[in-house]
Amino acid sequence: MDIKLQLKQIQHWSGISQVDLAKQLEVSFVTINSWMNGKSMPRAGAVDKIQKLHTKYSGKGDSFSLNIDKNCAYIDFLIKHNRSTLSKSMISFILKHNDIFEEFALKITYHSNSIEGSTLTMEDIADIIFNNAVIPNKTLNEHLEARNHRKALIFLFEQLELGVGITVEFINKLHSILMAGILDTAGTYRNHPVRIVGSFVPTANHLKIPELMGSLENKILESCKKSKNKGAQNVRDFVVSIVEVHAIFEKIHPYADGNGRVGRLLMIAMLIKNNIPPAIITQETKRLYYNYLSVAQIEEKYEALTSYTTDAILNGFAVLEKLD
Repeated sequence: MDIKLQLKQIQHWSGISQVDLAKQLEVSFVTINSWMNGKSMPRAGAVDKIQKLHTKYSGKGDSFSLNIDKNCAYIDFLIKHNRSTLSKSMISFILKHNDIFEEFALKITYHSNSIEGSTLTMEDIADIIFNNAVIPNKTLNEHLEARNHRKALIFLFEQLELGVGITVEFINKLHSILMAGILDTAGTYRNHPVRIVGSFVPTANHLKIPELMGSLENKILESCKKSKNKGAQNVRDFVVSIVEVHAIFEKIHPYADGNGRVGRLLMIAMLIKNNIPPAIITQETKRLYYNYLSVAQIEEKYEALTSYTTDAILNGFAVLEKLD
């Protein structure tokens, strides 16, 4: 592929400036500008760096599989290493250790809402959800989003500890808690067409949502069965199935708003129900998340999003290790 085109695609997918792109490639702004204008060509070493960045941001290529294998082997090791500590129940362990639950609640709430455009800092979130504070110059919706997200997490953990299944009813209840006071149709499907801003992914016809969500419920049940066997390959199979569920859910886009946050909570529910800690998808990497999700939805290629998700799961293990 033409180097100039690759560089422009990297810039488009990453959203970074030429200055930042030059820093990532360890060259000067003058050099990157010359490449992008076709006035000069990079040497072999620089071409290799460009191609790696292109793969990273495009979500296409063979390198993701190696990261999946490495991460899944490590996740399998951590599951076995922590089994006695967790008493074979990730949910019960986290709920019994309030400091761990609240650390997850803080990080997941901050990152998930920030991905959707919230301007609250992590410190703001902590003050709102732990101290019921009101942050000056922030909207009512931002305050509600923070409080509601923590309530939705509490509901998620407590219901799964009771053995409740991850059903359509469960997912709709998550949405009703998450969007309470924000959306008049909280907990109910949209009754109109909708498009995902900034995406070419077509969403489902609103008339087909009940049928599609019923099929998704069956897929979730089948996915959770894949985690029953042990070993890195089974971890990989399970994570791939979670990624597929996430991609399908976001493509259905069943609600008028809140789909991204509910979709990420659904991933967390599937993970903790099967003794894997919550995946923490960070707002700093949301460009990669959206790029990889789009590739999964449009091309049905799940390697990049699976690799990304295993990294997010390891973020969850880091919380356990830090507070253990």
